[in-house]
Amino acid sequence: GDVIAIIQQQPHARFKRVGDDLHIDLGLTLKEALLGFDRNIQQLDGSLVPVKRAGITQPFEILVLDGHGMPQHGFPSQKGKMYVRCIITYPQQLSDDQKAKINATLP
Repeated sequence: GDVIAIIQQQPHARFKRVGDDLHIDLGLTLKEALLGFDRNIQQLDGSLVPVKRAGITQPFEILVLDGHGMPQHGFPSQKGKMYVRCIITYPQQLSDDQKAKINATLP
């Protein structure tokens, strides 16, 4: 007789797949968002994808990394994009000294 197999894709803990593209959230500290950062994202195959910013990153800004998504069907050497949404974690409270430094620095 015939063998019938039903395959269901399970959601991934970090990535969301949309076609050939991957979407992921990257948590940043306020310091990283203001001064820049140099981080790595572990890809599904275990390889590391470098993500670097030299300047200010806006809340929920999306960085697009070409060629770091899933292989395209029929063309495995071509890959989709990785969309990295930057989620900034703000401090819960500031000391009086920190508040004074911020007030002295920002207009």
